[in-house]
Amino acid sequence: MKVCALVDFVGTSEQTPEEEYAEIKRRLCELLDISPANMTYKTEVFPHQLNNESLDLYVIDFGGVLPGCEDTIVSQFGELLNQIENKPSTLFVIWSRFTAWFYEEAIRKYHPDISAPNVSIWTDRDTPEGYTMQELEIIRWFRGADYVPPGKSLIATILDDGTGESFG
Repeated sequence: MKVCALVDFVGTSEQTPEEEYAEIKRRLCELLDISPANMTYKTEVFPHQLNNESLDLYVIDFGGVLPGCEDTIVSQFGELLNQIENKPSTLFVIWSRFTAWFYEEAIRKYHPDISAPNVSIWTDRDTPEGYTMQELEIIRWFRGADYVPPGKSLIATILDDGTGESFG
């Protein structure tokens, strides 16, 4: 599996960029049940650098940067939208709440009519399986839409809307 990622160059309030890259790789390997040795993982890859990349997954967490940089980031996301359209077999993962906000701003500004079934947008909504909705989307992209996590019935998985409420 080939993965490229981009995170804020200043990191987060809790992690350096290097720690964040390591955490993303660890979590993806865990979710997809693959060994780190079976993943080619490139970091610090900006959207405009994807033109010559053949990849399975692109993770971007680049939304909480310094004040005054918003226009630069939204323009980067404009290029991201081009890559999303040009690489329909690549899953693009919008990894954080702030990143999702910039992604939505770029859609409004550059491409309001985009259809992007190959994008997974950050959410903190949990599923009964113990994943977030986004994590389950990532798993199903690679394992198939009918994938049922261990211990769940197919019907419960299909009917589950992620709220944790049972269906009658």
